[in-house]
Amino acid sequence: MDYFALGLGVGVLAGLLVYGARLLALRRRAAACCRYDERQQAARGRAFRAAFLTHLIYAALVTVLTAGGASWLDVPEALFLGVVIAVGVFAQVCIWNDAYFELSEKPRATILPLVLLGVLQLLNVWRHVAEDGWLPGGRIDFITLMGLSVGALMLLTVVTALIKLSADRRREARDEES
Repeated sequence: MDYFALGLGVGVLAGLLVYGARLLALRRRAAACCRYDERQQAARGRAFRAAFLTHLIYAALVTVLTAGGASWLDVPEALFLGVVIAVGVFAQVCIWNDAYFELSEKPRATILPLVLLGVLQLLNVWRHVAEDGWLPGGRIDFITLMGLSVGALMLLTVVTALIKLSADRRREARDEES
């Protein structure tokens, strides 16, 4: 029996179940009020443009490096990394413009799953590297790259959100004192 395939299948199924449960909860809550105000929607649009531009520049860079003979990373892995970087740009721009969390959403409801996902990804990388090493065959493999990039993205998003929330609380406290 191939335990890797079985574990991958169970992990994907568990992820889909968690995603479905969260989607149902959000739909019930979203029915009561709108999700984002106009200012947040405009900021999310700017964040999307920044992420899209980032991905286009990254894809062009990967194309040039691949044509030049760079061999440290296969093209599919490099393009997956580009998507992760673009999602990271989107999340960072949204967070700094107060457009990441919905109007009725408590940040804890998003931050805790992001921490869990980031830690699980990094644990998967640790397990995989312990078995196969960092560069099996002289190249970084997809499992290591995916785990590192997604884990780092989740934890970076959490750290940025916590910094932004802390700065907002300090500003509100300072405004109340004035």
